[in-house]
Amino acid sequence: MIARHLLSTLLAAVLLLSAAGCSLFPEPPAAFVGAASKFEEEIRALPGVASATAEVRDVDPKDKPGQFYLSLVVTATNSDGLTTLPDLLSAIQPPAGLEVRQTLNVPAGPQVAKVSLNNSRDVARAKALRVLPFVTSVRLDDGVDSVQVSEGVELAPAIAALRESGTLTADPFDSVSLAWDASDLNVSVSMAGPSAALVEYFENAQLQLDQVSSSEPRDWLPRPIVNLVAPNPDLVAKALSELVGDELEGRPRTAFSVYSDTQEASGYVGLPLGSPKPDDLTTTDSVPPPVDEEVRATQIAADTRVVTDFLLDTAKASGIPGTPEMFVGSCASPDNSPQVQGALLLPVFDFTNSAEPAYAAVTKSWEAVGYIHSEQATGTAIFTPQGKQPIVQATVRGTSDGIRISAMAACIN
Repeated sequence: MIARHLLSTLLAAVLLLSAAGCSLFPEPPAAFVGAASKFEEEIRALPGVASATAEVRDVDPKDKPGQFYLSLVVTATNSDGLTTLPDLLSAIQPPAGLEVRQTLNVPAGPQVAKVSLNNSRDVARAKALRVLPFVTSVRLDDGVDSVQVSEGVELAPAIAALRESGTLTADPFDSVSLAWDASDLNVSVSMAGPSAALVEYFENAQLQLDQVSSSEPRDWLPRPIVNLVAPNPDLVAKALSELVGDELEGRPRTAFSVYSDTQEASGYVGLPLGSPKPDDLTTTDSVPPPVDEEVRATQIAADTRVVTDFLLDTAKASGIPGTPEMFVGSCASPDNSPQVQGALLLPVFDFTNSAEPAYAAVTKSWEAVGYIHSEQATGTAIFTPQGKQPIVQATVRGTSDGIRISAMAACIN
């Protein structure tokens, strides 16, 4: 009870400081704020700009205090903005000493989908994707490219049309995610995968699956992975382990994990359940070294500290206290490679009637340290890093008890 009273007192103090115009974090220099305001005015004056917001933000209040960047969000007046605005925006000189992280939002138009483009990257890809007839929106981030697909469009034809559009290259790490929100289907597509056999399984097993999320290889995650939610994980795992036709020359075998509220099953597509991890990520036939349990225990301890600190830093940013729940899970492989995971409940309704400010603070704190909102699944926002970081995934979800956040470290080999 004393601890609860102390936490309430501390929160009240924070709120009082905020009301008084004070902040626990350093304010950006007035010169930066003034330059950002002038920069915003110049952007607003460009033809084809409906709105623009330039805001100076902390890079990382904890580890990089006093470092700031400029967040620029621009909305075009119409669909022509994707053609005209990238060049116009790049011609405006940004404030000296501030990195600009830019988002351009372009509305839909006749036969073209709406677009959200980060840092003006790959405008040509955005143009090619938005004209596909089954696409309702396009989002190109620094880490994940994705499109929303019209409900009723089948998976195999959508994949074929994407590959035929010329937007994908032969690079095995080049992919675009196709997402159907209403059916909880999110499938990452490259020129090499997923295979026709796996796509056919997704389509034929819809009654057995509540959710499908697949990821093609990336430079920091070289094996394709499928995560599924199903009432009977053992049934789905058995079917995937017996699937024929998924193995492709020069491509690592697909790992899978199937979850329900009470069960979990994992393995590799086309391999008997319980098979060891395939040695297919390199071209050599060398035998993997035996596991050093002492080294593994040391890594688990280090990852536990990293995940704990990440969750506590997020709670601090939200202004709501919470206690992390830590555990060691297993990755999507039958050899039970350990993975440190953690969760934390922010009991926002103990302190305020609205969870929105705390939720916004959580996502803003993650974006400030290089994470992007890459997926959305059944009310859970999934964030992944734009580059290699010790936390490979974080999630946030609103519940009746407050806001639940989670984080997981990389798999430990």
